[in-house]
Amino acid sequence: MTLQDAWKEYQENTKALSEIARKLAFAGAAICWFFKGGDATFPGKINLSLVFIVLFFFCDMLQYLASVLLLKIWARRQEKILKFNKLSLDTPIEKPMWVVGPSFALFLAKLALLLVSFIFLVLEFVSRIH
Repeated sequence: MTLQDAWKEYQENTKALSEIARKLAFAGAAICWFFKGGDATFPGKINLSLVFIVLFFFCDMLQYLASVLLLKIWARRQEKILKFNKLSLDTPIEKPMWVVGPSFALFLAKLALLLVSFIFLVLEFVSRIH
């Protein structure tokens, strides 16, 4: 396996993981409706679960927003540098951590938020069984 193959596999896996996480977040929100009381309110743990699901979707959006904005800024800067130095736009360049770091941090944050949301769902479910 080449390093290029490894990065391609990494990108495919993170994309798949994001898609699965989004589906789980929608499923978690749907599960919360089963716990809704007769007066259209939710128990405390379910409210917390819903808050974390909303935060998950917010981080999901921010992840891609950060990626788009930082990549645009960096790519435009690199384009100007390459043109100034009369180099081909196909010249290999390495992305710095400030371009990929925030997006990756938000990726991890959204997965953690989803996990916490499901922990609250499980806690509510377990409390109803006992």
